[in-house]
Amino acid sequence: MTPGTATTRTARSVRSAGLAAVAATVVLLAGCSAAAAPASSQAQPPMRPAVHAAAAPAAAAPAAAVPAAKKENKKRKKRGIWSGKVRAYGDSVMLGAKTALKKRLKAKVSAAISRQSWTVLGKVNKAAKRGTIRGPVVIHTGTNGTVERSLLLKTARKVKTIIVLVTAKANRSWVAGVNSTLRSVAGQRGDVVLFDWAGHSRGHGSWFGPDGIHLTSSGAKAYANGIAKTLRR
Repeated sequence: MTPGTATTRTARSVRSAGLAAVAATVVLLAGCSAAAAPASSQAQPPMRPAVHAAAAPAAAAPAAAVPAAKKENKKRKKRGIWSGKVRAYGDSVMLGAKTALKKRLKAKVSAAISRQSWTVLGKVNKAAKRGTIRGPVVIHTGTNGTVERSLLLKTARKVKTIIVLVTAKANRSWVAGVNSTLRSVAGQRGDVVLFDWAGHSRGHGSWFGPDGIHLTSSGAKAYANGIAKTLRR
């Protein structure tokens, strides 16, 4: 064999090896592409949440009725604080109108001679704690002494119905301060209203006994009617 022939065969062998390597690479790449194809098809399911997201507004539509329901319940609750059995707590002035209050309002009355404000409010607080208050509460105190604003506010927070505060009428040094406190608390809270007995009874001497404080029969009737009107009854 001549040197030229050997060289030619060697070149052919090299070309053949190179072509084989290229072919193997093509096959390998084709296999990788084929293996990758299922992966792309399996990646489709995560798109499903988009379908549910589009349908979500339709499912949430009934929630629009919730605010309206809450508003109606609030209205019912507001109307409800004026209804129910009336309970009245006070001193000797209210005691003199006990019969009239029972007749006019069918009220349950707790009143006593010389009763101070802390005793009156204490009885209201106890009744609220027991859960026996299921209607409006009438409070008449201040005839026999001062009324502590903080204690009155505490009572107002405990009672879940309407409260009627009755102003005191007596020629005594502390009464002006008492009535100022009552007006202030009534003005501060939406569930507390004022019946200005001191103003309502001005000029009606026949409504009072000799001391100008305690009530005659006509005064007791006017007192009960005034409270009833304040309670919208």
